[in-house]
Amino acid sequence: MNPTHLTLAAVAALAAAGAVRRGSPALPPPQMTDEERQIRRLWLNEEHREQANELREILGVRLVLAGANLSGANLSEVTLRGLDLSGADLSDADLSYADLEEANLRWANLRGARLWNVGLSGANLHGANLFRANLFRANLFRANLSGANLYGTDLSGANLNWARYDERTIWPTRFNPMAAGARKR
Repeated sequence: MNPTHLTLAAVAALAAAGAVRRGSPALPPPQMTDEERQIRRLWLNEEHREQANELREILGVRLVLAGANLSGANLSEVTLRGLDLSGADLSDADLSYADLEEANLRWANLRGARLWNVGLSGANLHGANLFRANLFRANLFRANLSGANLYGTDLSGANLNWARYDERTIWPTRFNPMAAGARKR
């Protein structure tokens, strides 16, 4: 099926047929239009992700993933630049080589996530749970790490230049954020 011929009713039908998981109940649901809600449901079904991306470009609809449950999802090499993923559950997800620059990951759960070579430049990770995540060679240039939990995280080769943190940020044992280029607020 060519995605340019999908109607919103067809999007809703495809989303209803997919195994879509509900978002985190800890955050209030984001304000979305019906079209945005349908695109989100379609995108969350991995089989229809490409169609959802093409359809949202055609319709000019934004992708809202705040509070989405993407636990264990394979999102390697996906472009999520500038998207709102606040409060999303990305635990154990594979985000290797993904583009998350300028993304809002405030209070997101990234526990055990694979973030090899991920682009997080300028991303907001305030209060994010990155416990035992693998950030090997991740680009965290100018990222906001205030209040983030990075305990047990692999930061080997990560770029932390000008990343911001505060006294609530939890770092891996024996890790020196200042020596890695991060700046305390």
